[in-house]
Amino acid sequence: MQQFLKKEVMRESATYQAVLQQGRRQGKQDTVMRQLRRRFGFVFPELQGQIQSLSMQQLDNLSEVLLDFTDATDLVFWLEFQ
Repeated sequence: MQQFLKKEVMRESATYQAVLQQGRRQGKQDTVMRQLRRRFGFVFPELQGQIQSLSMQQLDNLSEVLLDFTDATDLVFWLEFQ
């Protein structure tokens, strides 16, 4: 029982939550980058940097709208308005 309580306290800690949040963000970034590379074959490093600076909500939005992109120019325009 004591071990269970320790795990619960740990899960509620700010540090633990921050680590989880960073892991989720990294996962979303990785997914978006894989989708973009599959769609366009290559993503310029400066665009990769912009994508890495997006919020989680912006990453979610990008993962949906990129399905409608016809070329990398659409990505550039989308990033300009974020």
